[in-house]
Amino acid sequence: MWTLSGFADEIDDDFEKQCAVLNHLGIGSIELRSAWGVNVLDLDDEQLQQAEAILAAHKISVSSIGSPIGKIGITDDFEPHLDRHGVALQRAEFFAAPYIRLFSFFIPDGEDPDSYRDEVLRRMSAFAARAEGHDVILLHENERRSSGTSPAAAWTSWNR
Repeated sequence: MWTLSGFADEIDDDFEKQCAVLNHLGIGSIELRSAWGVNVLDLDDEQLQQAEAILAAHKISVSSIGSPIGKIGITDDFEPHLDRHGVALQRAEFFAAPYIRLFSFFIPDGEDPDSYRDEVLRRMSAFAARAEGHDVILLHENERRSSGTSPAAAWTSWNR
């Protein structure tokens, strides 16, 4: 069975309107990236409770946390970002989302992505280790200028 899901924050910043449009379109799941113009990882407790109530009122489930995890430079400080990944795990648990979307770090312009392979793998392994024990699957999204620019590039680089 396929679950039709997608981002709704491109509809409107207002979360209530996002969910109303999803209902109108017959879409029962959302990849939650932002509400009220605030990234899902930055929602405060009141916003989380409000989002949960709006989702319930519209009978919409969260298919995935659309996180910005991994959307930093490969040379940027990783530890604060790893802590932010912990917030993504909390959000997935809060919204009963089975997946978290993440990225594989931006490579400096003009540099060989293979020269960063070990660091990318170290960081991705840290995300995987942090997710152990959580009922969640991490999903990789290819991003231009990242180590996972394309499925072929990611496969080649990560599976040597």
